[in-house]
Amino acid sequence: MSTPEVTQNTRRQWYVDHCGQESTMNLVQLLEQALVEPGLYQFAELLALPTVQKLQNDPATRPLYQLVNLFTYGTYQDYTERKGDYPELTPNQLHKLKQLSVMTAAAGKQVLPYAELQSSLEISEPNALEDLLISTLDDGLVHGKLDHRQHQLLVDSVEARDVAPNSENLTNLSTNITHWLDKTNTMLQTLDSVIETLTDRQQLMGDTTSSSKSPESAQSPAHGIDEEAAQWALQKLASLT
Repeated sequence: MSTPEVTQNTRRQWYVDHCGQESTMNLVQLLEQALVEPGLYQFAELLALPTVQKLQNDPATRPLYQLVNLFTYGTYQDYTERKGDYPELTPNQLHKLKQLSVMTAAAGKQVLPYAELQSSLEISEPNALEDLLISTLDDGLVHGKLDHRQHQLLVDSVEARDVAPNSENLTNLSTNITHWLDKTNTMLQTLDSVIETLTDRQQLMGDTTSSSKSPESAQSPAHGIDEEAAQWALQKLASLT
């Protein structure tokens, strides 16, 4: 079964629409294809479909359901710990699962040593690991670069994976968002204070200028007030970082 040509943004929706209405036989084929579909790396919407959920009730299709769950939330290490729960992986499935595992390992890090990945992914040859990392970078899953000399991946950012309900990652995400909101509110309050103070000082500078008897006497105080306000504003803004 082949999919029509679809854009990056519609791949997942295409599978969600078709998997939600297919018979079990076609559903199995669609899910197997989805797991190796280029550009498709999030599967939670597929996993949540009633048609897919039913697969876990049948011993014949339960391994495939477990595999979709693995690709949604798990890693290669999870696979090796419970291989008996899953179908045997094809080379393309294995490659994508290792890419997903790199994403998980790189999340929240700036430096990821090759040795750590070689151990968790069971890749003995550094060149083979670098091939995997290059494909992961090229696919836009991880943003960064390889440090060949130090044998490490330098991470700028990582695309998001699905987060399992009630997982520790979801709790951490909620905590981080709350912290970010608190910090943002503090920044906005400080900026409001800076704007209000600068407005008051500007008004004072205008009043001083208008009441001065000569341009020379007005310029010095006005310049002094303006410079003082600028220094104060810079200090307040610096405290936000």
